[in-house]
Amino acid sequence: MMSLPKVIALALRMPSASHWSPCELYTKDVVNDLKEQGCHLTTATAECSTFKVPLNYSGPQQIDFFVKRVLAPTKAPKGELWLLNGGPGMGGAEMECLVADFLATTN
Repeated sequence: MMSLPKVIALALRMPSASHWSPCELYTKDVVNDLKEQGCHLTTATAECSTFKVPLNYSGPQQIDFFVKRVLAPTKAPKGELWLLNGGPGMGGAEMECLVADFLATTN
């Protein structure tokens, strides 16, 4: 299987990478859990996309790879910060508290 950094690098070079759509900043299924954990939920603009990426180098099979990006809320961005979470059998929603806290301190 292809490593995650290679998958992301490949996805960002693909023509479909420019198709971003507005989406919810927080995953609806975990918002109540985030509030109970004391996360500093904030408002920001999120965009989502799904990219077709190779499952591995040796075959033609592709998979859909979901990416959510949060745009800089008020200032011109100085760079990018990538947070990767999830894996086989795991989702990435648990990282949303970290993102919320980060946005609260940088806004």
